[in-house]
Amino acid sequence: IGFDELTQWPSPYPWDYLRSRLRSATGLPLYQRATTNPGGRGHCLPFGEVLTENGWVDIKEVKAGDNVISVDSKGQQVTKKVSGVVKEYYEGNLVFRKDEMIFTENHRLPFVNNSNSIEIRPFGELPGQCNIVRAAYPSADFTSKTFFTVPPYRTRKLRLNQPDSILYSDYAELMGWFLSEGHTLDRDKEFGISQTKEDHRKTIKDLLTRCEFNFRESSTGFQVSSPKWWNYFKQFGKCRDKFIPRELMSSLFLKAFFKALMDGDGYWTSSKSGIYYTISEQLANDVMEVCVRLGYSVRLTKRQRDNRNGLSYEVRFSGKKTTELNTGNHLYRVNTENSKVNCNKSYFEGFVYCLTVPETETFFVRQNGYVWLSGNTWVKKMFIDPAPPGKAFWGTDITTGEPLKYPENHSKFPGHFVVKRRFIPAKLYDNPYLAED
Repeated sequence: IGFDELTQWPSPYPWDYLRSRLRSATGLPLYQRATTNPGGRGHCLPFGEVLTENGWVDIKEVKAGDNVISVDSKGQQVTKKVSGVVKEYYEGNLVFRKDEMIFTENHRLPFVNNSNSIEIRPFGELPGQCNIVRAAYPSADFTSKTFFTVPPYRTRKLRLNQPDSILYSDYAELMGWFLSEGHTLDRDKEFGISQTKEDHRKTIKDLLTRCEFNFRESSTGFQVSSPKWWNYFKQFGKCRDKFIPRELMSSLFLKAFFKALMDGDGYWTSSKSGIYYTISEQLANDVMEVCVRLGYSVRLTKRQRDNRNGLSYEVRFSGKKTTELNTGNHLYRVNTENSKVNCNKSYFEGFVYCLTVPETETFFVRQNGYVWLSGNTWVKKMFIDPAPPGKAFWGTDITTGEPLKYPENHSKFPGHFVVKRRFIPAKLYDNPYLAED
């Protein structure tokens, strides 16, 4: 059985499936072989932060067993467990798309092909112009809670009766307004939401009424006296220390939360794009994660504003799910001399990193504030990593690293190894016809 371009497959399923059909009734030797480009090392990144279920994590710190946000072949987000990590010393070219995408020249990138589906190819095999994936449809596994109950807080006497539980949809919206326009007052153990725009004031007033809060209204906003809710809200910090509670990241009401957050401190440039402003670095990181999870492409910029202590952050997002990459590759016999190229190469020596994500083989990475979907290859882990080139080895499970064996109760080969593998590198000078050209 033979495969051409094995790395075109996002998972080893086709290889394993056909191997199970490779049989002989006549005693003939059995072989299963594949070719692929490239055969060398380095489907990796020199740096970046990976979007995990716990937020953005430096790729150097991600470990096998961690859960990352990935994208399936239908373009929908899924949570997948990392089965392995790659760290290797690399000498060769890096590809730069401005300072937004930086990767080794053999790195595999997910792009939208002519059939409008996601395909993963090494950079050198991408067409001269292609749309790289930067965003995907939200997960189908968002959690749905009916109510949010505020944690208890011991106090001597309550001046007002306030609700302990509210609808989770109302909680999500309330948290959006609080993080953008809210504050706490320790002296009176109360929280407030500042707002002077009349349409937003009506929205907030209706929300507080639905929640059955007893509140005070003034020309600048609303105040709610409640030790329990004051104690809960104050943990999310003031100004530069604000953050989003983790449970909202996978909530079915994440969109309602984001709308309230944007109404408070954001600006919609269209129905599907906008900018969120904050002086909290953690809140900026969290908002970027919210945007990715809601299916937006996103990037972060920061600057030092006059008369401000500390940086200000802008999270820019868009409903467009791809970005154009002009690779400069000449895969077809067309006149590309005048083609615009937005990729450059530069020689690099140092460590590079990657992750193995079974089945989907993708993960979101952020470089210099710019988020894009990165691909990786299972082929490297199955055939290249276990042994030196040309040396045969017993096939292993690429998730566990354990050799593949027949079950102990197998009728013919109890406990025996299943299959041997070997990586044979093919280089330019192995083919004199090409080498002399």
